[in-house]
Amino acid sequence: MKEITSAIIGISLVLTAVFIPMAFSTGAAGAIYRQFTISMAVSILFSAFLALTLTPALCATLLKPVHGHERKRGFFAWFDRKFDDLSRGYESWVTKLVKRTGRMMAAFAVVLVLLGVGFMNLGGWNCWMHNAATMPRASRCWICDARNFPAPPGSTAPLAAATSTKHSLLRAVPRFQV
Repeated sequence: MKEITSAIIGISLVLTAVFIPMAFSTGAAGAIYRQFTISMAVSILFSAFLALTLTPALCATLLKPVHGHERKRGFFAWFDRKFDDLSRGYESWVTKLVKRTGRMMAAFAVVLVLLGVGFMNLGGWNCWMHNAATMPRASRCWICDARNFPAPPGSTAPLAAATSTKHSLLRAVPRFQV
């Protein structure tokens, strides 16, 4: 407990010192942040109090050895045996995999390539590059949406002309044929 007490106190004070000044902001941002910052500061201090007082007591209670229950019977004995068998099997399997690092890295590379091929074949690459599925048209970058360059609603004539100029310039590039 001596090793972590100063760390808990230090972290709690630093986090509280970060959040408390935000509570004194003025205006709309201050109104929004006030409740949030006070809630965070109080919860951080409460968490530090629990970490320094109740948690060590609870750990001492839960982790103290219990005598007289070493030998289990019935379902619990069967479960412990099966769990130990499973743990030993997993440990030997992981040991074998770690000894064959090169093969495992090659298998991982194959899995990554298969995932990439599946991503490309499902149209994910096209949607990702053009943001067609996830972003509204107004938020897309102009080069990703080279096929359609309508000016935004309510735009001025110079903006529409600039958009048209960009469209004609991109039309000259073979990749962006419209």
